[in-house]
Amino acid sequence: MNKPIEILTAAIMARSLIFGIQYLAVERKRVFFLMAFIMSSLMAIAVGEVFLRIVYINGGSKIYGAPGGRRFVRTYDHGLYRFPHVTGPKKPDITRIYIQGDSITYGNIREWTDLYPYLLLKKLNEKSIKYEMHVDSLHGREIDGHLAALLRAVYKYKLDPDIIVYQWFENDIELSKSNRPKKISRYIRKLPWSGWLNVNSYLFYFLNKRLNQILPWEGKGYIQYLTDEFDEKTVNWYRFRALFHEWATYATEHDRRVILMIYPALPFTGEDPLKTLHNNIKRICGRNDFLIPAIALPHNTGMEIDDKSSTFGKVMKATALDSTEGFLVFGPYIPLAGGRHTVTFRMKVSRLTKNHVAIIDAVYEKGNKILATKEITGSDFTKAGAWKAFTISFNIHDEIMKNVEFRVHYLGGADLTVDEIEIPTNYGIETLDLTPYLRGMDTTVSIFDPHPNEETYKIMANALYHKIVSRNFDSHYN
Repeated sequence: MNKPIEILTAAIMARSLIFGIQYLAVERKRVFFLMAFIMSSLMAIAVGEVFLRIVYINGGSKIYGAPGGRRFVRTYDHGLYRFPHVTGPKKPDITRIYIQGDSITYGNIREWTDLYPYLLLKKLNEKSIKYEMHVDSLHGREIDGHLAALLRAVYKYKLDPDIIVYQWFENDIELSKSNRPKKISRYIRKLPWSGWLNVNSYLFYFLNKRLNQILPWEGKGYIQYLTDEFDEKTVNWYRFRALFHEWATYATEHDRRVILMIYPALPFTGEDPLKTLHNNIKRICGRNDFLIPAIALPHNTGMEIDDKSSTFGKVMKATALDSTEGFLVFGPYIPLAGGRHTVTFRMKVSRLTKNHVAIIDAVYEKGNKILATKEITGSDFTKAGAWKAFTISFNIHDEIMKNVEFRVHYLGGADLTVDEIEIPTNYGIETLDLTPYLRGMDTTVSIFDPHPNEETYKIMANALYHKIVSRNFDSHYN
């Protein structure tokens, strides 16, 4: 009995040994392949690191955004000024051009003579010296920065330009970037070792940059964010529009010629994804209605409530039961150019009382001087609960009147709701949309940086040259 068991046991043990030997042989192959994979990966990483260090041997000093961490060296880089700039009184028979822009104008290429302002000036003065130029550009400058720069140039430094060129880009409307969507690749930068690798490894830096460009946004993308958050019927759009109004009013003072040059979001396929935004920008440059939402203005009585029938979805409302007499809206303290102005207040009341419910007016100097005023009774409305427009008109005899505000003084007697205030504008600003000139091109200066390259700047200069020497409102050349 024991013999068969011994034989069976030996057979099982032998079979187990053979299986173990076979398993070890397979495992040795697996270990070998694993080691081979690790070694080949390390070799690939080493080769990639060495290759990138050879290709970018200047360590980022000659290609903006390239790995290496060295300071990118620009020619003629003096703080705000990337270009020699004129100051002081203008020479006789010379047209002075003042160019405003952000990093697209400042440029992320080495030679300032390859940028569009220099190329433009060179082309304008090809036969004889007829133009001079002052370029004021800075990375990250939005509409509020452009307004401040313009006021410095015109009033502090007395630059007195004949032509103003404003290079506009989509992020100029972003006064705050707190709601801007984030890239998924940002989680890579949160890893504890990523900071050290980003500084010391060319390969990691390269891959990190490329992943940041390739990986999608969290939630909706940047283009959709601009489309949704800066629709014409949003407070965000109004805030940009208010600063643009100030900039445009001062820019067009003394009947200056002003050109707004739109640099598109590139690259894209098919229709321009920001076509609506670009059209809105073109529209406000010409004849347009400046809409001021009541909810965006200060107040000392009433409250903000939802109202689906309103322009912006929210309104300011004062109630006879709960609200005290006071200003339901006042502000926005904007400049107005000389001439005739008509302001429209869109309001409604809860009942058609004969009592005075409000006084609407336009004032300046903190309300001490009145441009126009009108008393409103409940019976002036056509129907209770229905919107009605009330207008006041006035003349401004100064070239520019500063800090004008429009007010609704609530008197009580009925519930009063204010939707918006509207004032027509016509700045007469010419526009130059670069989309037709640049679409389909490789416009980027390098794989690390989306700013324009030399060829793009040549096209920009040529398009702007044709715009300046012509008087077309929005022209394209072939």
